[in-house]
Amino acid sequence: MSKIQPVVVIYNTRCSDSESVTALLAQDRKPIVIDNSTEDYGNEAFCQENGLPYHSMGYNAGLSKAYNAALDLLEEDYVLWMDDDTELPEGYFPQMEAYLNKYPDYDVYLPMVKTEANGILSPALMTRYNTSRVASLTELKGHMFSAINSGMLVRKTVYDHYRYDENLFLDCIDHDFMVHCRKDGLKIRLMKRVVLTQNFSGDQKADKKSLLNRYRIFSKDFRYFRKKNRCSGISTSMILMKRFLHIMIS
Repeated sequence: MSKIQPVVVIYNTRCSDSESVTALLAQDRKPIVIDNSTEDYGNEAFCQENGLPYHSMGYNAGLSKAYNAALDLLEEDYVLWMDDDTELPEGYFPQMEAYLNKYPDYDVYLPMVKTEANGILSPALMTRYNTSRVASLTELKGHMFSAINSGMLVRKTVYDHYRYDENLFLDCIDHDFMVHCRKDGLKIRLMKRVVLTQNFSGDQKADKKSLLNRYRIFSKDFRYFRKKNRCSGISTSMILMKRFLHIMIS
């Protein structure tokens, strides 16, 4: 049976408080923990106590660098990427293994990721390198789509010739990977019966200052991603302006 290696990127939280880490341990899985925290939360000691591979970035190096650090530690056939706040239902691994057994020739396997507030978060429709949510997976048929990294299962050999773009700090990293998969002709399988719940920050209320700080990070990454894919600078600016105005009037 193919072996699956979970990876969890931790940011400014204790491993013991991470829904993903605790759920993985409860299912007798030992994730690689990549610590992007800016302070000491005792995570190295926690990982030692629980026999978990641990690597500290030493600061908030960004997701792409954290992912690349994890790639150097992989030993199993497949990597399962997890955010630190993703709810992992019982039976998740048997479900994935069933897909691997039934569809062994695929390179990337995508679950359906939902949020409690707004339904399907991933996969999402991608049009002109901008994504939009769908109400049903049937809307993706015949169209280009993307997906978030959390819950994504990827064959290890995919990374023999790919590293995450470290010019992207937080946003569009997963979409950039999915664009690469399409261009490289990799086979992608939707696991329609595998469902995760994600605590998505975009669905949560925050003060305007926090939203604007988050917008600045998104804006830089989004501009880089769109320029990399030769998208119109005007359309990029329009999309960002719409997002900015939504923050200001909310």
